[in-house]
Amino acid sequence: MGLSEMLKEAREKAGLTQAQLAERTGLPLGSIRNWEQGHRTPRIGVVLTLAKAVGVPAEQLLVTMAEESADQPNKPARRPRGK
Repeated sequence: MGLSEMLKEAREKAGLTQAQLAERTGLPLGSIRNWEQGHRTPRIGVVLTLAKAVGVPAEQLLVTMAEESADQPNKPARRPRGK
């Protein structure tokens, strides 16, 4: 199971909609949608915020995120915004 599926499953188990998760965390709803659909990957600090909000150990999400990164070694890193 990838990070996007794990995040969605954890959110649903917590009884939250995407909008409620966005409100609880202060993160943009569009970002949550993109993460759950696998279009984007959240930064590590955001993963910690999401894990706390949905009640799963942060390590669980971080390990999955690291495994996905290891599976895609040729994927170019995103450049920081404004650079």
